[in-house]
Amino acid sequence: MELLFHDDIIGIQSIQPFSLRHEETEAVVIKFESIFVHLPPNLAMELKKQVQINKLVFYSVRGTFKELVKALTDFYVSAFARWVEVV
Repeated sequence: MELLFHDDIIGIQSIQPFSLRHEETEAVVIKFESIFVHLPPNLAMELKKQVQINKLVFYSVRGTFKELVKALTDFYVSAFARWVEVV
């Protein structure tokens, strides 16, 4: 998972693999830590200003997941995997 501020990566965190059945959902807590992030001066000043005045800071989170799908019918079992990017 990547934490972005105006399309610049400011934090990275991996998550443990998990499995869900059809129509199940799960909430996952992801904690990002950013140390010594290099941003263009104008974005650095904007982020600093937003944090100092305790205003909402708008971040984006992006991740790529491998999805494995298994299907069982009366005649056969099929499976396929694909990568899914979530923004």
